[in-house]
Amino acid sequence: MIGVIFTGGTIGSSISDGYISTDPEMRYMLLKMYKESCGYDDFVTDAPCTILSENINCSDFVIIAKAVHKMMLGNVEGIILTHGSDTIQYTASFLSCIEEFTHIPVMVVCSNYVLTDNRANGLRNFSVAVDFIRNKCGNGVFVPYTGRDGITKIYYGNNLLRHHIYSDEIYTVNDCYYGDYAEGGFSPSGQANPCKNELFPVPAGHGIYSDVLILYPYPGMKYPDIKEYKAVILCTFHSGTICTASEKLKEFMQNAVRYNIPVYLVGNGDGTDYESCRLYDGLGIKILKNITETTAYTELILQIN
Repeated sequence: MIGVIFTGGTIGSSISDGYISTDPEMRYMLLKMYKESCGYDDFVTDAPCTILSENINCSDFVIIAKAVHKMMLGNVEGIILTHGSDTIQYTASFLSCIEEFTHIPVMVVCSNYVLTDNRANGLRNFSVAVDFIRNKCGNGVFVPYTGRDGITKIYYGNNLLRHHIYSDEIYTVNDCYYGDYAEGGFSPSGQANPCKNELFPVPAGHGIYSDVLILYPYPGMKYPDIKEYKAVILCTFHSGTICTASEKLKEFMQNAVRYNIPVYLVGNGDGTDYESCRLYDGLGIKILKNITETTAYTELILQIN
């Protein structure tokens, strides 16, 4: 038996009056479409929330995590979580930080279009998730996704980068993935996951709130008032750099030290650094290696709360 948890997203939506909106009937359509194409229907389901993923917040992470944990107690082979694509990286990262979810396959599945659209990859992604679980291909949190090349890849849940704007493709650190279905059945890639994260128990509280700020660099960058936050993540340009010559950054870091607010930098990988990176330590910036900004964000939320 496989557990399926519905949370909305495009895979659980339909088009009405020219707009995409969540539709509870679509969850049943997904299972119906799968049964008609593959015959298997041994599912147990739950729907703890119904939301377009751009509207998800940190308390929703907890609702979803508790639903996954509750379903685990029902002795299922694995769990499929349907989700929107916009923030799938954040939820997959959050679940990857939960220790209990490392023991069974938890597949986070989305669709690039509503299921009634012939371009949609949602059914294919779901079908691969079922196959992955039934054939015991691995434990932990994964995201199966069919790209524009038609190949369905299985991605590590904590290795996903934010979508590029105007694109629904999945991007990862070092283009790494766990395996693929290019030849029909599952084929492991042999690539070790380059990203690491701490593990936490399922959150006990009902609410969890984000006091973590993520900043992305751009020329002429300005910085907000740091006192409103408990931690800050600075993302870098692709070369692992930010503008360390900025007086605004220096003032920002002075206030971070003054108010004892940790500032972390994500994106500075292995290899030879540029000269501008010399100042990180002197400014009080803590470098996080081998982690995405989304995983750093969800990990810090769990630490703080």
